[in-house]
Amino acid sequence: KTKFMNYEINNPVGIAAGFDKQGDAILGLRNIGFSIVEIGSVTPEPQLGNPKPRVFRLPEDNAVINRYGFNSEGHKEIHKKVENLDKALLHNGLLGINLGKNKTSEDAIKDYILGIKKFYDIADYFVINIS
Repeated sequence: KTKFMNYEINNPVGIAAGFDKQGDAILGLRNIGFSIVEIGSVTPEPQLGNPKPRVFRLPEDNAVINRYGFNSEGHKEIHKKVENLDKALLHNGLLGINLGKNKTSEDAIKDYILGIKKFYDIADYFVINIS
């Protein structure tokens, strides 16, 4: 056990957004030892993201370029999944929601505020993804 920002969690190991974009693997990630799970980026409305291919390897630079484009099922669908998780299985851990804006949005700040309002009841913290 360890203390992190006044929370007691099993360990200080977390997994960042991008691995579980749609909130499908939260319990599985917790079960294999991640005390901090961040999902997303989650956009207000569903969107497909960029056309494939979206990931490019640059072997000569030992690098990878990610151009997913915030593929997301949207606030409503992802909130529905997460709110139905067994809260007892989530104790001693933190759940973060990484918020993105829709590509067609004319007001990014409004998109982030919509996300905070939608997920405030289930998130332990938020990340605003401006990329």
